[in-house]
Amino acid sequence: MSLAVAITLAITLQLATNAGPAPKGSIEGVVLRAGTGQPLPGARVTLTYHLSPNNVTGFGPINLSPGRPPAAEIGATGAGADGQFSFRTDENGRFRFTGLDAGDYTLHIQANGHVPQNYGERFRYGPGTPIHLAAGQEIKDVSARLIAAGNVSGRIRDGAGRPLANVPVQLLRYAYNSDGRRTYQSAGHARTNDRGEYRLYWITPGRYYLLAGRTNGDAFIQMIAGAAGAAPNANEVPQELGYAFYPGVADISAATTIDLGPGSDFQGIDLTLELNPRTYHIRGRLVDSRTGQPPQRAAIAVAPQTHGADAANELRRALGAPNSYYNAGAGTIDIPNLLPGVYTVTATVRARGTTIYGPGPVTTAGGSTTVAVSGADVEGVVIPVVPAVSIPGRVHVDGQLPSNWPLDRLRFQLTPAARDDATGTVMADSTITEQINSDGAFQLNEVLPGEYRLVLMGPRNVYIKEARYEGADVLNAPLRVNTAGRGGMLEVVLAAGSGRIAGVVTDARSQPVPVTPVVLIPNRARHRSELYNTVTTDANGRFTFALVPPGDFKVFAWESIEPYAWFDPDIQARFEGMGRAVHVTESSAETIDIRIIPGGPR
Repeated sequence: MSLAVAITLAITLQLATNAGPAPKGSIEGVVLRAGTGQPLPGARVTLTYHLSPNNVTGFGPINLSPGRPPAAEIGATGAGADGQFSFRTDENGRFRFTGLDAGDYTLHIQANGHVPQNYGERFRYGPGTPIHLAAGQEIKDVSARLIAAGNVSGRIRDGAGRPLANVPVQLLRYAYNSDGRRTYQSAGHARTNDRGEYRLYWITPGRYYLLAGRTNGDAFIQMIAGAAGAAPNANEVPQELGYAFYPGVADISAATTIDLGPGSDFQGIDLTLELNPRTYHIRGRLVDSRTGQPPQRAAIAVAPQTHGADAANELRRALGAPNSYYNAGAGTIDIPNLLPGVYTVTATVRARGTTIYGPGPVTTAGGSTTVAVSGADVEGVVIPVVPAVSIPGRVHVDGQLPSNWPLDRLRFQLTPAARDDATGTVMADSTITEQINSDGAFQLNEVLPGEYRLVLMGPRNVYIKEARYEGADVLNAPLRVNTAGRGGMLEVVLAAGSGRIAGVVTDARSQPVPVTPVVLIPNRARHRSELYNTVTTDANGRFTFALVPPGDFKVFAWESIEPYAWFDPDIQARFEGMGRAVHVTESSAETIDIRIIPGGPR
């Protein structure tokens, strides 16, 4: 090393030593009530330090991997080892974090009676916008406005006007899940006091159905009522109750919705329930379609045909333990304690066998029927029990699969095709999963009559190119298994390869829109939920869909949308013309610009 270089290096090291540690920064701001601008004292503000900047994906509370915590003192309480620090706002709604290292931070704000918020989120419960803090920087203009929650209260009485105590009351809302199924979600529950009064408080604004009551016979209503929990009291005499949706109907399709706005306080939402209502039986018999005789054993499940009700829950319970609905000696069924309504009665026969996961019960036969109960016992119901079928199949590979994903690492699933759990025709509730052999042969076992979707379980760059069952296309339409008691051949073509879609989301002023959801929706087979995909734009409005299977898609970007609401056919139809069509091939790389859809669905 030359003398000049050595001197230069020594001077550089000395200057670095004299420079000392990097100056610390701070973040401060205020939490206000949306609509009024009033400060919110006592709000909890959580600061999280992140190593990876501006790369937010997904929904729900912010969940990025935190890095090391700030090095110096924090003007906050409850410092955590995971890089999170909490602060309670003062009487003016203000907060201040001090001693912060340079980096990227997110804020999560909570206050009693208000909807939690990630700072900078563009839709409810969406990811927040990271705050970039330079060394020594003081950020003082952070402002968060929390939406006030609402309340619903009322009284539950019997037909004589007497208060009913300990009655479960529930607020329900329709929503879609990650598999594209429309189902109920509970937003709050309570029980009436001795005056028949209930109060559901701090509820997120939205559209709801109010349900009150319970019954031993209705599996779905019992499931909902049970979620509210019991409040045993030695001085209480248990009562059998009916149930009702507000304003007093048994069918949710005739119910009146409660549109709960920010800060709303709905009072007088009263209901009258029938005390000790008359209930009825469904009686009949099971017949094995192969022998004409009753099966030796069977599990019976009954579930109301209520849109959004997950009838599969009751079926799982029936499969898990014996029930008293079926008399194997006589081959008869007797289901008691049913209120008037339309029910699906399902029979499932299981035996010991071997599944993909090892020894266990396997489905050998099943059947179902629809029964309407109205003012009298229903007699003489006959349910034919048909055998479950095994569907043999063969995989053909177009080209080559990735070397680390041979055929015997891949699996197929059959999942129920119906998106509304109450309207599907599938007799069994469980998803069927089977492995592919190294020679491409496979067999789907325990398949009961109904409609299914075929899904490949494997890497995203391996996809189903074609699938035919008994000659019919079952990739773009459901796979239908009939009641004939036999399964045809399932031919599947797999291929490897994927495309890429990247772009920028801009607003009406052509400015990039950060931290907003971008949704990829298949153009044809919209029943295939596995083809849907979502990402969130970065700080510069950029997004990327990697490993997109070949096909035709549309890309949408809403300013505000509920998670999974894009599965709703009505929303798809309303905004069809605002999506950007994209054709993806096995090696394409598409770059597009997307204009954000303002406001979002309502």
